[in-house]
Amino acid sequence: MRNKEFSTILFPLYILIGLSLTLLSQNFSFLISFGLYYFFVVFIGFLFIKKINKSNFLSIVTLFLSIYSVYAIISHFTFIEDPFTDYFVDIDETKFIYDAVELAKLDYSEIWYNAFSKFQYSGSPLFYAWIGSLQRLSDLNPFYGLLFQKLNVVLFGSFIPGIVYLICDQITDKKNAFKAAVIYGLFSFTFFYSIGMMRDIHVALIYIICLYIIIENTYSFKKNFILIALGVIVYYLRFENGLFFIALIGVFALKLGKKNKGFVTAAALVVLAGLIILIGGLDSIFGSAGNTIQSYSLRGVEMAEVNSLGVQLMRLPVPINWIGITAFGQISPFPFWVIFEEEKGLVKNIFYIPHAIACLFWFGVWTRIILYSKKSKELFKKYKYTCIVTVLYIIVVSMAQPNARRLMAVYPVVFMIFVFLSKKELKLKEFILDTSIYAILLLIYFFLKA
Repeated sequence: MRNKEFSTILFPLYILIGLSLTLLSQNFSFLISFGLYYFFVVFIGFLFIKKINKSNFLSIVTLFLSIYSVYAIISHFTFIEDPFTDYFVDIDETKFIYDAVELAKLDYSEIWYNAFSKFQYSGSPLFYAWIGSLQRLSDLNPFYGLLFQKLNVVLFGSFIPGIVYLICDQITDKKNAFKAAVIYGLFSFTFFYSIGMMRDIHVALIYIICLYIIIENTYSFKKNFILIALGVIVYYLRFENGLFFIALIGVFALKLGKKNKGFVTAAALVVLAGLIILIGGLDSIFGSAGNTIQSYSLRGVEMAEVNSLGVQLMRLPVPINWIGITAFGQISPFPFWVIFEEEKGLVKNIFYIPHAIACLFWFGVWTRIILYSKKSKELFKKYKYTCIVTVLYIIVVSMAQPNARRLMAVYPVVFMIFVFLSKKELKLKEFILDTSIYAILLLIYFFLKA
């Protein structure tokens, strides 16, 4: 079956889901939004994607738009009774839906004004303005309003495997790139975090668009301006990610031709200086970044109290703790079964299986990269600056809070290396090796805990 036909078959199923939610909620917002989402995917595909990649891209995005939507809906009806107290992915969802409902009581102009002017929204004003506007637009009660918000996150999350395909297409053949994108969509952390009302997927999508622009072989000043626009958006979604995004813009500037490097570097410095002044100077940047790292670190310690290994690594001397906590961040949650909670019962714990699979899958990704580190150097030479920034991002974020939802913004680069090393994403020998190494780490963990 051709991918174009496959995408067309999914469309009636997808609209049927929207129709069912419309009947349940007695509100046409779901049906209208489901139709708009699908046509938005098609629009993006035909407007920005090269003709040779359109069919595969649309098939992948449509596939995960359907899978993530179904999972989000079923998990919502399973876990949520009171949206202000109940949650599935993270407790932050209860805060976000409460703020969205409160903002929705205002006019649209007031929603955006308050989001960008009130201190309580200062950490991510664009995100609050967005969810407040969606809540007002849908005019749904909090229960269905939260589901509507989740489905909007699903829309953004479904694009990530599609762009993973475009990235992998740069280093392997189309068949393998398609397979790799499907595996990433099913087994990576994108699956689990795409079904919650969180801003991490928004940030991850912006980062992967940027990474694709950097990795793609063609460069232009137009793309540089696109990157700056994306940088502004991500800055207002999460301050720290916005600052780090400047490094990615720098990578793009370095990859331009020698004739243009001087001009681009000068322009980048001017833009950077303007952003620093706009933000409030270097003192403001370092102060805000320091406070964020401190608050995330404290939260990380609190969350790690049930996991003695995480606490012990944080207390090691510098730079050993950097190495330890960064490595720990790539295998956490560790052990993988800590994500299951006995009090939730068997049925609810089943919904956390994608999260557990992502933990184990990502462990396998790093095992292959380390095992074939010599061959990895080939790709590193080609994308040297992108890889360096990726490693720096993982280290810095891990020191603040080694959480997959913070780190996954740069994971497509790591996965690209994984795909480059072999055309077979899943190998029996590697699976046996991964299992053996993981078992050894478990023995060490239980020894330290004892």
